[in-house]
Amino acid sequence: MTTWLGIDPGGRETGIAVRRGDRLLAWAVTVRRGQDTTPPADYVAAVAIDALAALADAGVAADDPALRVASEDVRYWPGRSGHHCPACRGTHVPARNMTGVLGAAIVHGAILARWPATVIVPPGQGHGGLHGLAYPEPIRPSGRGHDRARHARSAWDVTYHAETLANRAARADPT
Repeated sequence: MTTWLGIDPGGRETGIAVRRGDRLLAWAVTVRRGQDTTPPADYVAAVAIDALAALADAGVAADDPALRVASEDVRYWPGRSGHHCPACRGTHVPARNMTGVLGAAIVHGAILARWPATVIVPPGQGHGGLHGLAYPEPIRPSGRGHDRARHARSAWDVTYHAETLANRAARADPT
């Protein structure tokens, strides 16, 4: 059975989830301290170490042929003051801060460098935003506002989305 390593890359907080079937095997959230606008190399290394540690906790080798890796893509949605977005039903779109996107892109690039066959999942799909009971017990929301496990919930959702994309690709390619 395929084991999925899901990653929700972020410049300040990165979620990691390892699952096989419907079982959460391991999870982690890497948090960066400090006020730097872009993540330093030690944070990017910590994300990779946490991903490898989550795999080890799950009893999966990083080069296991049954391992599939999924990462949420990073995309910048431009916005400017006074701009109205038709897709947002005419609501005001504030100016975007590019530094968060840049930090997430750095982490995403490091994941792709380590696992080049990563299934890239489009962002903006509501990852991590399902009803709390849709998630395994260890990463369910606490009900006390935002918690850091939301990044692990997003990584969990990324694995399911990636599995769907991979299955569609396999059906489309008859070879």
